[in-house]
Amino acid sequence: MGSNILAKPDEFKVALEAKIRALGLMPKEVANCIPMIYHDLSQSAHGDTGFIAVSGDCDSATHQAVLATILKVQNAWSDPLEWEEVEPKQEM
Repeated sequence: MGSNILAKPDEFKVALEAKIRALGLMPKEVANCIPMIYHDLSQSAHGDTGFIAVSGDCDSATHQAVLATILKVQNAWSDPLEWEEVEPKQEM
């Protein structure tokens, strides 16, 4: 299934709009990011652990918002991917 399918369900749209507001992002920039996420997500899912850590260390805020929202919505699916949104590492 491609990520564009995820952009249609109301659950995804509502969750993504809330994330956009919470992070103060530009909706058009977030929408432009959606098609790229499926590729990125599939790479993350096939790593050594199969666990996905969504962090600002590796992703732009826009990318992070879309990815976290997709993963949040897929939690309700059968056999969802394991994931967690983590805070960026703080330098000492």
